Amino acid sequence: MFLSVYITSDLLYKVIMPLLSKEKNQATAGILVVDSNRKIVSLNRKFIELWNLPKHVVVSRDDEQALEFASSQIEKPTSFIKQVRELYWQTKLEIHDIITLKDGRMLERYSQPQWSDTKYAGRVWICREVE
Repeated sequence: MFLSVYITSDLLYKVIMPLLSKEKNQATAGILVVDSNRKIVSLNRKFIELWNLPKHVVVSRDDEQALEFASSQIEKPTSFIKQVRELYWQTKLEIHDIITLKDGRMLERYSQPQWSDTKYAGRVWICREVE
């Protein structure tokens, strides 16, 4: 179960990001941080493994490319893409749900927006495999 916490942009960039760079590859959950321009700011090894992201997608830092690749692994890719794009469009929304992959795995997904004062700064995505 995930703990829902409001994280300000300042907290994200001054405290959480440095911790992620030190500990992110030891995390049990996959973590993806995307800025307001949908560029990938940070992601950990677990996120790459959970979604089987190829190196060219990771290196691109392009969230749209990562979304397209991830959707190819989902049982209902069209609704998945629509839902993710809606979350980027409706910046105040959060989500906590279960995603079923074509290979039979299920991922618990949580996402929340990030703010710098009153300006939308991006979104954090956290995924973990449901046993």
